Amino acid sequence: MIASAFGVFNPAIVVAAASQGWTIAPPDAMWDALDQGTGAHLRRILGDPPAGIDRANELLERADSRLQLAGRPMYAGVVARGLPSDPVLRMWRLAERVREFRGDAFAHAFVHHGFDGCEIQVLTERLAGFPPKSYSATRGWTEAELDGADDRLTARGLLDAGGPTAAGRAAREEVEETVDRYCRPIEDSLGDAAIIELVRLMQPWGDAVRATQGYYPSSPQQQVLHPSVDEWLIANGLHTLGGSADTDPVGAQ
Repeated sequence: MIASAFGVFNPAIVVAAASQGWTIAPPDAMWDALDQGTGAHLRRILGDPPAGIDRANELLERADSRLQLAGRPMYAGVVARGLPSDPVLRMWRLAERVREFRGDAFAHAFVHHGFDGCEIQVLTERLAGFPPKSYSATRGWTEAELDGADDRLTARGLLDAGGPTAAGRAAREEVEETVDRYCRPIEDSLGDAAIIELVRLMQPWGDAVRATQGYYPSSPQQQVLHPSVDEWLIANGLHTLGGSADTDPVGAQ
């Protein structure tokens, strides 16, 4: 059951990691440690509290207000923890809810379009221009499993000589479009103006976290987004997901 929720990871390593985790600490202790570490980390980078935190929490609660638990195991797990009263941790938990809802939607979408967890990782990796068996291997897939996914994608006409074909690009975009449809309740709850306001509040925080190496500088998923995403960001006075802010990210708050 746990492995099924981690759709893009090799089920074998999920089962092994979960089994080992239960021998180290109970779930509540793990959650408490995560909250303590996350809170300290974010305060050190963003300030205590960062400017605009209350408004960000208000908008994130609106974004979460119409999301359903059914068929969303990762999202449901975060919701089950409740919301902390601490404003920084509350922001983190609310943002995590939205992120995990989208993650569950992605798993539904790639299965709907006929991919397994290994195949969608390989296709995403190639479209992003990452070396073969680089990012995809971080999800626990063996070399034989990655080769098998490559062969299946090639047989479907989605890869050619290791690179994505036009059909492969179109198939990957269809997955993203399906994810967008599944996540429409988030957009409907906020509306265009509030979405822009929320991104303006939180984008500098993400920049600051990346600038201090608190998170990955980029990801394959970021590289395969449709160009219209960057066009929308620029049109609304925001910087693109692949770029950086023109001003100091902390000062931009």
